[in-house]
Amino acid sequence: MSRTLAPAVVILVLWGLWPLLAKVAVGRLGLQALWWSYCSGLLVAGLFLFWAREPVVPRDPIGLGASLLSGVLVAGGSLLFYELIRRHPASVVTFLTALYPVVSLLVGWVVLREQLSGTQLAGMVLAVAAIALLAR
Repeated sequence: MSRTLAPAVVILVLWGLWPLLAKVAVGRLGLQALWWSYCSGLLVAGLFLFWAREPVVPRDPIGLGASLLSGVLVAGGSLLFYELIRRHPASVVTFLTALYPVVSLLVGWVVLREQLSGTQLAGMVLAVAAIALLAR
């Protein structure tokens, strides 16, 4: 667990700061901020793959298709997110959109046939309740 906790905390901090910086960026640059955000993200990802000596062209067409579709979904969600934070408080938008893991759990259960424990189900209910309370 400790090998998971430290990176998870780093992710929490990175993803916790991201919407605030996105709000500043979109307020000053408009939706052009999304472009610069993705360019810098691609640079980081590219440098990491170069450092890790990962092959550039994947050999698995299903994996490549899933990766490309994943990118389209992330870009679409990010575009809508940036539009929302441009017009509404980042604190409210961030809390409302923070429910996306509930969608992932449900899709994993239905499509991938992953098992959901009682604890996970209770967590989903509590997450929805927490988001509803915090977004007010």
